[in-house]
Amino acid sequence: MGRVTPRLGPNTSVSFAPKALTKAAVAKEAETRERLRKEFLEMQKIVRATEIVLPFVFYDGTNIPGGICRMTKGDPVWLFLDKSRKLGAEASSGTDKSRREWARVGIDDLMLVRNEIIIPHVSCG
Repeated sequence: MGRVTPRLGPNTSVSFAPKALTKAAVAKEAETRERLRKEFLEMQKIVRATEIVLPFVFYDGTNIPGGICRMTKGDPVWLFLDKSRKLGAEASSGTDKSRREWARVGIDDLMLVRNEIIIPHVSCG
């Protein structure tokens, strides 16, 4: 006697049926991806053009008042250090010798410290 096997039916646990990939579907998907990529890049350009204000203080054992530095998002750390060094030196009065010395300090001798994070003037990577 032969054994009867049950007929296999469609798998109802699958929530969607796969679609056939046609040239038109692939082209439409590529076009959509390209449009979304361009929108993302445009949005990133707008975000990077945003200007931010960063307060700073010089610290060499004493807190020397610094000021504020205007930067755009995405600027490198060395640029912030250079601008703050120049602003600190320009703000020095004729009697405040400690601030005038900041004009002679190189960027290589400075670093950005924020709470417990230390960021050197060059990025490693």
